[in-house]
Amino acid sequence: MKRRTLAISMCLVLAALTVLIPGAVFAQEKSPTIVLFDPAGQTIFSGNTTTVEVWVQNASNFYGAEFEFRFRPAFLDGLTVLEGTAFTGAGPGNYIVTQRDFNGDRVNFAASLVGVPSLNGNLHIATIEFRGRDAGGSPLEWINVILANDGGAPIATTESFVHEDA
Repeated sequence: MKRRTLAISMCLVLAALTVLIPGAVFAQEKSPTIVLFDPAGQTIFSGNTTTVEVWVQNASNFYGAEFEFRFRPAFLDGLTVLEGTAFTGAGPGNYIVTQRDFNGDRVNFAASLVGVPSLNGNLHIATIEFRGRDAGGSPLEWINVILANDGGAPIATTESFVHEDA
């Protein structure tokens, strides 16, 4: 009888603790998935070229990306848009790029893995090359960012909104 009473008492104590202690103590909170430019800012002189990488931090079950951002063509010429190591690391034939271009003041990119497991962690999505055109500033501003998992469902993201170029 003492064992039964002790077991019931232990269950009541555990139930009370579960109610009183916030759930965050029992479950580790997931870090947000962030899409950002790397480097966060730089100076480009007229006629010189530079690259800006697009990264996803804390990705979970990543399978594809589509993004669009704006720059000022009076100050920068867009040269190339290349897929990052998140895709090229999967190997030839294991990813498809459906869009990588400049359209006026916009950079557009879309790519997806094909037939390989999804990715997790910090991922290099794309590299964009620019040439400095004239003196002045050209912030890079996100217009649209969509990440997808291996089922095609969107992954919630937070964008690091502006990359400052001088």
